[in-house]
Amino acid sequence: MAKLFWKYGKNQIAAALVAYGLLKKMALIIDNKDLEASLNTNADEFCQLAETMLSKCKESNKQKTMDMLEIKVEDLGNATCRQIALVTENMSFVAHPFFQSVLSEEWMGKLFLQNRWTWVRMPYLYICYNLQGIQLSQDHDLIAK
Repeated sequence: MAKLFWKYGKNQIAAALVAYGLLKKMALIIDNKDLEASLNTNADEFCQLAETMLSKCKESNKQKTMDMLEIKVEDLGNATCRQIALVTENMSFVAHPFFQSVLSEEWMGKLFLQNRWTWVRMPYLYICYNLQGIQLSQDHDLIAK
């Protein structure tokens, strides 16, 4: 039944990640070893579904897939696929090469934006410092006279 919800849902990757997280948490609290093994097997299957869908989406349209990982899913509390993967500790999905490339591109992009503003601020600070030094030396000259 869970696969039917997954198959016909709007965001299949998010649904698979949530199913993975729920099954893993249920496996932690269950006392029956056979049921625990079954829940872990099903969780791994949903993890595989999420990874497969991510790969297929990437092959189809890389930019849309990147956007899809960042779209907030209203039905899941406005969480993104990336947030769900991290909260559910789905290390296999997080280790997916495309997921890693998205994280790297975002990190490098933010790093670039921060460094870009450094080049704007540094000359400004230098000019302000020199102007302040000029003002102080003029004040000192006035006091000396």
